[in-house]
Amino acid sequence: MYYPVDTALRRVAVTRTGGDLGKALEIATFVELRKRHQDVFYWRGAGEVDFVINASGGPTPIQVTAQGATERHLRSLDAFYEAFPHAKAAVFVTMEDFTDVLAQFDRRNAEG
Repeated sequence: MYYPVDTALRRVAVTRTGGDLGKALEIATFVELRKRHQDVFYWRGAGEVDFVINASGGPTPIQVTAQGATERHLRSLDAFYEAFPHAKAAVFVTMEDFTDVLAQFDRRNAEG
């Protein structure tokens, strides 16, 4: 999957109204994760996990959703944990907690 690094450019090029907040949040999350982690992956099995990062202690699945977790997100995570039973707890990124979640990753990186 490809993500443009400029969310405004995507908004102009892809959507007519610029109202695709979910995709904009996903792109912004990718850009910020990429600043913090060398490798940011996408996982697809019986469902999809937006991003997976390898942190100390194992892979961490990250789901991005503008409104909050849905049944689809949870089913995807269930499938992910079947494939990676020792993965760390999932992280959800929403419009409301975007900055807080990223700060949490900064603290984790600082702690080792």
